[in-house]
Amino acid sequence: MLKCNGSILYKLRGLNMTFFQAILLKCLIAIKEERTVYSIYHILKGKKSSQSIQDSHLYGLRSYFQLFPMIERKEFDQTMQEMNDLALVEKTSEIHFRATSSGIEALEQYSNLLSEDSHVDGNLQDSMLVFWKRLTLLIQVMSHLIRRESHYYPIQRERELLQWIKLFLKRNRNSREKIAYHTYEELKNLLNKQTFENPMVFILRLTGQGRIGLTMKQAAAQLQLEETEYYFRFMNVLHYFMKEILASPQEYPILASLIEDSIQPLPMTASTIETYYLLKQNHSIMDISAMRRLQPSTIEDHIIEIAINDPNFLIEPFVSRDESDHILMAAKQNGGLKLKPIKEAVPDASYFQIRLVLAKCGGNR
Repeated sequence: MLKCNGSILYKLRGLNMTFFQAILLKCLIAIKEERTVYSIYHILKGKKSSQSIQDSHLYGLRSYFQLFPMIERKEFDQTMQEMNDLALVEKTSEIHFRATSSGIEALEQYSNLLSEDSHVDGNLQDSMLVFWKRLTLLIQVMSHLIRRESHYYPIQRERELLQWIKLFLKRNRNSREKIAYHTYEELKNLLNKQTFENPMVFILRLTGQGRIGLTMKQAAAQLQLEETEYYFRFMNVLHYFMKEILASPQEYPILASLIEDSIQPLPMTASTIETYYLLKQNHSIMDISAMRRLQPSTIEDHIIEIAINDPNFLIEPFVSRDESDHILMAAKQNGGLKLKPIKEAVPDASYFQIRLVLAKCGGNR
């Protein structure tokens, strides 16, 4: 887990909380005690469960999904206890917390950085990691090749990445100098196009001939940022890059080639994709359960994941339009997304149907 050095933070910026604490507080405010504090832990960790995926969608926390895959439960608990001791949150049960007025006031200091304009997208997190590793390796390799320098240690050592760079160079018929030039121009254009971040957040990490990129800790120290805040800013830049590249691949042909095989049309687990394939063949939940030797509840979880990720997926085969309207009305009157009060208001609806309607429509509340 990234270290949130509070003493450094207070000295540099005079704030009352660490950046990681600010993220936890923002998540707590979003879930309104309708979920346990560990739902936040699972979202930040990137747990590939139907519940975590749905929670991140329903509560507007998709930017934070899998943002901290390295976080451990012990560190999470310790941070929550520190926030409680600082009166930023108060404990309402063993597994529930809520933000205090002091916490909400302190959170305002990070309002711009944690605004709705963040470019971080949990659905792109896995592809972003591939993009970053390939990009850093490409920059390092090209900077040595154009200087006819062949003795260096690759910054990325994974066999798959080393094979990728060999294939990339083999397929690309341009001269090494042209590849290096176009890569530079594409990155420069992206950095110039964005106005929300200091370009050095990205540049300091790059390794080339005669230059070793800084670690996250070193870059944070040089920019006088808490390490977790630096990490978020760095992620924000990379996710912005990816979204721009995906939106206009013709403008960034070199960079687009780094991610073209890592982006899924629909960001779903392999098991959910298999279920979706069978649904398209008009198989029922029970049929798929038997064919795949999975519990019906697991297939239902897959269907909810599909509803979240595919805007063209129709839920009418599982819940009628009238039932959907009643469920949404009950959720609105209840003022929240807890399942039990909605179930009590619409007793004929199953929990699966309630979760499905909320998954399809609840994220737009």
